[in-house]
Amino acid sequence: MTKENAEEWLGFPISRYEWASAADHFSFPGPDKPPLVMKTSRQKFKTDVLIDLLGFVDEEHLQRLAFGDNSLETVHGNTMQLDAIETTSSFSEISRDYYNKVHPAGRTCGEDQCQQTHPTTRHFCLQSRGHDGRCKFTPE
Repeated sequence: MTKENAEEWLGFPISRYEWASAADHFSFPGPDKPPLVMKTSRQKFKTDVLIDLLGFVDEEHLQRLAFGDNSLETVHGNTMQLDAIETTSSFSEISRDYYNKVHPAGRTCGEDQCQQTHPTTRHFCLQSRGHDGRCKFTPE
């Protein structure tokens, strides 16, 4: 909740000192009371897309080494042992191959679509024919 939303909900203005005091009270509610924990997520991609991408990379672009492992500590304090791995391709090759898997290169361009193609992936522009500005080759 923002200060403006709180003022609108309450119906009167809140000074910046009152708002700071309320934020402190939210973080530290008082003696013998645990602070409230807000769950946040900064995930940029949908989970199913990430799982599909990781599976794709694991199938075609990773090489497990015969020796060595990595120890990682998780958020919850547990320790995990992971195999030592290396990628067999560069990031640009992996991203190009995954994009071609999701959007097959055999796709034809419609009559009302821009005929411009990307220089490396050879995908058609996604905008309509005669659009203003730059071509867009990836969906938003």
